[in-house]
Amino acid sequence: MKGVSGKTELSSDEIVHQTAAKIQDMTAFLPDYSFKGGDKSTTDAATSTAGLIGGGIILALAGTAGTIISYAKKKVKCQN
Repeated sequence: MKGVSGKTELSSDEIVHQTAAKIQDMTAFLPDYSFKGGDKSTTDAATSTAGLIGGGIILALAGTAGTIISYAKKKVKCQN
């Protein structure tokens, strides 16, 4: 993005953007891949934690999707 616009972040003064930013600041578990209030020494642990949590979420979503597809296939097969 910096190569295109010359800025690292988009700027917006709209109320929707400001509200979304406030909600994100209040709810972010690992903002910018670091613990809330953490110092520089905890950055590696926070990055690893973010990776593990993200991987777990993806695994859960993939498992749920697989279960739903499997259930749907069995339901269609029983109707024939």
